Amino acid sequence: MNDHDDAGASSLVDQALGIDPKNIRGLSFGAVLAARAGQKDRALKLITRALKLGPDVPVVIYNAAAVFFRCGQPHRARVLWERLILLLPRSAETFWNLATYHSAQNDASAAEMYYRKVLELDPNLPGLHMNLGNMLKNSGRIGEAISLYREGARRYPQEISQSSNVLYALHFDPTYGPAQIHAEHSAWGRTLESVIPGRTGHGNERSPARRLRIGYVSPYFRAHVVGLNLLPLLRKHDHSQFEIHCFSDTRPTDPTTSELRRHADVWHDTVGLSDAELADLVSQHQIDVLVDLVMHMEGVRLGMFARKPAPVQVAWMAYPGSTGLTRMDYRLTDDMLDSPAATDHFYTEQSVRLDTFWCFDPPANSPPVGPLPADKNGYFTFGCLNSFAKVNAGVLELWREVLAAVPGSRLIIMPPKGKSKAWALEKLQIDATRLVCLPRESRIKYLGYYHRVDIALDPFPYTGHSTTLDGLWMGVPPVSLAGPTIASRGSLSILSHLGLAELALKSKSDYVALAIAMSKDLARLRELRAGLRGRLECSVLMDADRFTRQAETAYRDMWHKWCAATRLG
Repeated sequence: MNDHDDAGASSLVDQALGIDPKNIRGLSFGAVLAARAGQKDRALKLITRALKLGPDVPVVIYNAAAVFFRCGQPHRARVLWERLILLLPRSAETFWNLATYHSAQNDASAAEMYYRKVLELDPNLPGLHMNLGNMLKNSGRIGEAISLYREGARRYPQEISQSSNVLYALHFDPTYGPAQIHAEHSAWGRTLESVIPGRTGHGNERSPARRLRIGYVSPYFRAHVVGLNLLPLLRKHDHSQFEIHCFSDTRPTDPTTSELRRHADVWHDTVGLSDAELADLVSQHQIDVLVDLVMHMEGVRLGMFARKPAPVQVAWMAYPGSTGLTRMDYRLTDDMLDSPAATDHFYTEQSVRLDTFWCFDPPANSPPVGPLPADKNGYFTFGCLNSFAKVNAGVLELWREVLAAVPGSRLIIMPPKGKSKAWALEKLQIDATRLVCLPRESRIKYLGYYHRVDIALDPFPYTGHSTTLDGLWMGVPPVSLAGPTIASRGSLSILSHLGLAELALKSKSDYVALAIAMSKDLARLRELRAGLRGRLECSVLMDADRFTRQAETAYRDMWHKWCAATRLG
């Protein structure tokens, strides 16, 4: 129903209520229409009247839940959905709504329970296996999550997001090596490119030195790690040489969106556009270099990139990895993530190395670095403030060795609500008083958590990336395990720029030994804590000018190669 239909329906509802003010269906439907129109007060007034007249009428309860949810009162909506399942115990949609609610509350266990009920009632609902898989992934159960993702991809082969979930999740699973990850990515890319024709002729002016049109594509132009990492680049772009276009699928937006938008020459709101429509928009604006900032994460747009709307296409910044598309010409990386010539065969794109993959831009109102917690606590505190999706059973078993060797030590983690804490305690085999679980918070409050941490224990195989930078900024060094996959070398790359590559170990036994040794060397930890922020500030990791010039040079070189190749062709 469009806005015009809503207006007409609302007029009919008003007429019906004029005849019968106690028409509960009219009241509840009118409330829904008012909520959709942004008329919050009218919506709440109408639905309150409807609930008084028909507190046990399913359609009234259903509409009331929808109104409260849209009007920013999700807890009242939850109460109504719970009442509705007593009346309609086989309503898959109501269980789905409850699962969505609990997912938004970071209660993965409750969300899993309700999604499993939906699976029992209607296993063919699109997105069900993906959403349930997300809850398992967020709980550290990556193997189970991948199985569900694969089932979703099998049921809905036409939906790119389903198969993309599988590919992204492989980076979290310690049983997958770089060759296996590459094989699945390249097979996926071949399949997609076999059914989507890619454009071969581009009308862009073949002038190597002219001002280039650079396009960035993402749903993360907001206070998300991608948007925050992009901000220093957009601030420093040379607009005399580059016209910056942002193709934004971002919803909801926030102040970071506004700041990013200020630094773009052209901003395209692309929410709701199909991949084909977005490809047409890119072609219409004659984008020369199109940069994907999503890859296989949520909001994937690789169906658009497979259409090859721009002559030069680049994957970057979402995470270090590959798309699997041959029509994605380049991927940006660095020497520590990808040793020259040693890893290039694991990617379908040509690897272009910058000094660093990341440019760190901490908030101006960051908390100061605090004193070493062990000095005042009288016990040692390890911490992992990464997404709990990175904390698999193997990680917990290794942490168990560390905690067993450091009597009285504590561990701080950030699991979702529900059963994850009990699962972690079972694997760690420690008293519950030694495990501290903190909730997700705003960026500033989250940075303040580091005041409670002496050493960060990096997860594996997907190490900290932005989280490692945050910890270092707050004076907390990580102990990391650098493995064969690119996701496992994020902390190694970052630490190498600070002269601390020795904190990224190659074996599990060395990881455990270093964590134990550092817990006993408080003098060194005090020294590191006092100096890490300064090291970061003086490093390439925070040199936005250098970072931007290198990216621009890379874009220009790519453009030169395309111009030369098309002239030869």
